[in-house]
Amino acid sequence: MLKSIIFFFTLLALSSCSSPHINQKDNNELNISYKNTVLISGNAKQVNTNKIYLSNINIYQSIYDTQNQCLTYEYAKATNGYKFSKGVKRSISIIFNTNAYNLEYQKGNLYFFTLQQDKKKLYLIVENINSSALKLIYGFEKESYDAIMASVKENKQVINNSRNKIKNNTVLEKDMSAYIQTKWSPKLIIIDQLVARPIGRGPVGR
Repeated sequence: MLKSIIFFFTLLALSSCSSPHINQKDNNELNISYKNTVLISGNAKQVNTNKIYLSNINIYQSIYDTQNQCLTYEYAKATNGYKFSKGVKRSISIIFNTNAYNLEYQKGNLYFFTLQQDKKKLYLIVENINSSALKLIYGFEKESYDAIMASVKENKQVINNSRNKIKNNTVLEKDMSAYIQTKWSPKLIIIDQLVARPIGRGPVGR
C-alpha cells in the first residue's frame, strides 16, 4: 500500500544565499534538495502526465496521487535563445491568470506563493532556473506547505518521526484536468510575451 505523502527533513546549515532545487525522481518521488542533500522528500504515485508545446515554451505536467491528496508538478522550459521575460512574480500572475497572489517567502531561486482561487487558496512552490525554466509544485494542504516553508526558512534540521498522514482525504477526480490550475495558451506568448529573446544581460528573475 502506498504511503501517504510524507515529508521528512534533513536540513543542514544552509547559507542565506543557497538555492534549493525541485527534483522529479523515478516518477514516484518529488523532492527539494540542496547540493547533494535531500531537504524534503515525498513519495507518491504518478497517475497522469501531459505535454503542451507552445511557441518557444514546452510544458511537462505530472499529477501525483498520495492517497490523501494530489500534487501537480509542472516543468516549463523556454526553447533555445528564449527566457522568461517578466520575472517570477509576474510570470506566476500570467501563468495562473490571477492578480490575487502573495509571495510568502523566497530563498535563492525557490519561491513560496499563495494564490486565492474563488474561496480557497492554492499553495505553490516555484523554482526559477536562470529564467530559462520554471518548476511548479502545487496542491499542498496548508499544514504541509507551512512545514516545508518553515524548514527552508529556519535552516534547522527537522525530522518528522511521527509520519502523520495528510488530514485531507481526497477522492481522485475522473477528469485529471481538474488538478491543473495553470492557464497555458498561445495568448501567453503572443499578447503577454511571457518569454522573449533577452537583450543585454536579460532578466534577473526577481
